[in-house]
Amino acid sequence: MRQNVKIILILVIVFGLSPVRFAARTAETEQSSAKRKRLLFLDFYNKIDKKDYEWLENSIGDSMHELIKNKYDYDRIEREVWLKYYKDRRMKAADLFNKEIIARMGRTLGADGVIFGQFDVNEQNGELFIEGKIMNVPVVEIIATKSGSSDLSPKMFDTVENVSTVLADKIRDLFFPSDLGAVWRAAVLPGWGHYYKGQKTWGYLWSGAFATSAAFSLVSGLRFASLVDDYNNLKPAHEVSPDGGIGFYNPARAAKQFDDLEKQTNQWLEITKVSLYVTAGIWLLNIAHAWFIAPAAQIDYGAQDTGKAGYSFHLERLDRREHLFYAYHYSRF
Repeated sequence: MRQNVKIILILVIVFGLSPVRFAARTAETEQSSAKRKRLLFLDFYNKIDKKDYEWLENSIGDSMHELIKNKYDYDRIEREVWLKYYKDRRMKAADLFNKEIIARMGRTLGADGVIFGQFDVNEQNGELFIEGKIMNVPVVEIIATKSGSSDLSPKMFDTVENVSTVLADKIRDLFFPSDLGAVWRAAVLPGWGHYYKGQKTWGYLWSGAFATSAAFSLVSGLRFASLVDDYNNLKPAHEVSPDGGIGFYNPARAAKQFDDLEKQTNQWLEITKVSLYVTAGIWLLNIAHAWFIAPAAQIDYGAQDTGKAGYSFHLERLDRREHLFYAYHYSRF
């Protein structure tokens, strides 16, 4: 057992920084392989299925494209391309709001993100309801949802514009490291989520801390196991009587040997427990920190205006069809 402990110690010393190196190299590979994004703007599903409202089907996608085309570096998958896919597979209109079907379409067409949604009109009550979503295709994750409603009046143009603006702001998550992406990476390997967000110093700290704590937990656990093995196999000098009885040559010394081993075993058991608690704590704190920390300013997955990571609050003057109003909103930049 002691020989095994020595071997483990050597392996820990030699390969202890492997998780750190792996996280760093993986994150660098993700960033270096970042390619020009491809976005798919689908027609919104027309639940009422009336031609009077067909203009709404592609108005939000077109509006979003106009809002973001000068901010992000991406290719828009042409409408004719996805319509051909739609017709070749005899899809139904309702399929344009089916997450699984859309994810499959996005993967086939090589899309990184899909903008889709649905709308419905209650003509009796004169109400319009509209809902838009953005999907991150590689992970099949809905990264943004925005809905709105209004009466069938000029106000509905403002509702459509609001949904488009909010989704256009959230589409940024397709171009920059997402919080959810950082969290699952941090859970798989501490520090990876921070590398993913470009926070290399934090990545080294968390992965190094976890690797050190995990290695110490392993070593202390092996030391505890070794002591248990020694205790169970301890055989002080003794003699066996004809009837099978055991007599120690030095009972006091034998008792001390057992007591000392038991004391050491209990000590290393407590050390192992504490080190495991610390390792688990580092793992959890690393996940939480990966969620809250902002991406480094230099990380760029296709955005043309990265700037400093943070949030801004501002008033924007909007002039839409005889309606002059101010929208108060925030954006992450």
